[in-house]
Amino acid sequence: MSFSSEYAPFPGMQLTIALTALSTTRILLDSFAADKGTPLERQLKKIDRWLEECGGQTKSQKFSRGGERAMDAAWLAFQSWKKDQGRDAAWEWVCLAWVSLFWVWDARRGCPIYGQGAKKSAWRYLETTLHTLARAITEPGDGTGELAWPAYALMSDIIYGGKQ
Repeated sequence: MSFSSEYAPFPGMQLTIALTALSTTRILLDSFAADKGTPLERQLKKIDRWLEECGGQTKSQKFSRGGERAMDAAWLAFQSWKKDQGRDAAWEWVCLAWVSLFWVWDARRGCPIYGQGAKKSAWRYLETTLHTLARAITEPGDGTGELAWPAYALMSDIIYGGKQ
């Protein structure tokens, strides 16, 4: 999918979106330890490999205090939303996988600086490996992906709209 740069968010916003995708995915990986040698462990390692490569694309960028405050507020809103759901830790982890995937989709499709051009393959592989994980850990018919959408929407209102 091609995206016209005339409609793209300004570079600082693209960085905020990319860092939100990367940080939610990092928190996802850091919050779960898979048994050695399992398919889940292998999938987490694949995600980690692409997460590191995508993260390297943002290292030289200057991140604004406003972007940092928005990310912090979005994460606190997500934590509050998650608590209000009253679900177990396993459901929360699955939900975070989907929210992370939604943010990677945003970065990949809406941020030409990161998700398109020469840098796009790393983001594409991050998306693919994260999507594989989210589908694999979601029970058929439980609707966690759909239930995670309001959490993403809450976070995106803060990131995109500045609601804090």
